[in-house]
Amino acid sequence: EHIGRIFTPCNWSLLLRNGKTGNLRFVVVVGDASDTLSGVEVKKGKGLTGWIADHGVPIIIEDVSRDHRFDNTFDKMSGFETKSIIGVPLKSNRKDFGVIELVNKLDGSVFTAHDLKILTTIADFAAIAIEKAYYLSNLKKMANVDPLTGVYNRRFLLFYLDKELKRN
Repeated sequence: EHIGRIFTPCNWSLLLRNGKTGNLRFVVVVGDASDTLSGVEVKKGKGLTGWIADHGVPIIIEDVSRDHRFDNTFDKMSGFETKSIIGVPLKSNRKDFGVIELVNKLDGSVFTAHDLKILTTIADFAAIAIEKAYYLSNLKKMANVDPLTGVYNRRFLLFYLDKELKRN
């Protein structure tokens, strides 16, 4: 919501990296054809988004038709025409979590260096929050699963039984 108000993009998205494959997945998609792209994966290194994630460098592209890294696969899929992009990596402690990208300003102007600075700051805080959520999720899993067998432990059984008893 804040990104829409601050930058006024036609579309914007948050893509998170799959730790095993390295692909990026559209987790949050706002704007035209958002239902078409939500959950779709971008192959590692593909397009501008893949380039941003692989190189860890924020970019502003005023005219994507003049940039060889641009891949129009998702434009064809969604029926949307990308003209300009601003994108920043989500990094925390040298760990790469994904990318935030904004596409086309509503008023037709291009994104500015000032926009890039603000979006980079937002991405830094988002990456920290994503990292903390990731570690919390892993801690919960470690607390409930036996490390040797990979089976849920007694603590989880008691928690689950209590939850089920309260439900009835």
